Amino acid sequence: MVQVRYTGDELWQRIERAVEHVKDRLARVTAALDGAGIPYAVVGGNAVQLWVAQVDESAVRNTRDVDIVLNRPDLARAIAALQGRGFIFRQLISCRRGV
Repeated sequence: MVQVRYTGDELWQRIERAVEHVKDRLARVTAALDGAGIPYAVVGGNAVQLWVAQVDESAVRNTRDVDIVLNRPDLARAIAALQGRGFIFRQLISCRRGV
C-alpha cells in the first residue's frame, strides 16, 4: 500500500510545481534552439497536451519530459545551444536499424 505523504494545499502545490518545471524546461529548450536558428519540432507529451487543450481542456495530462525532433546535421549545434542553457547531453544508442 502507498503511504499518503501529502494532502490538501501541499499536494496541489507539488503538482503545480511539477507542471511548472516541465513548462520551464520546454521554454528553455525552445528558446535555445530558436536563438541558435535550429529548426525543430516539439513532439511527444507536450505536443499532445497542446492539441488536447484545443479540443478538451478536461482531458489534458501532464508529462515529465520534453521531446523534440531535430535534423541530424543540426545535432552538434543543438547540443551546444542546449548545453549553453545548462542542459547535459547524454549519448544514447539508437535502436533503429540503419541509424
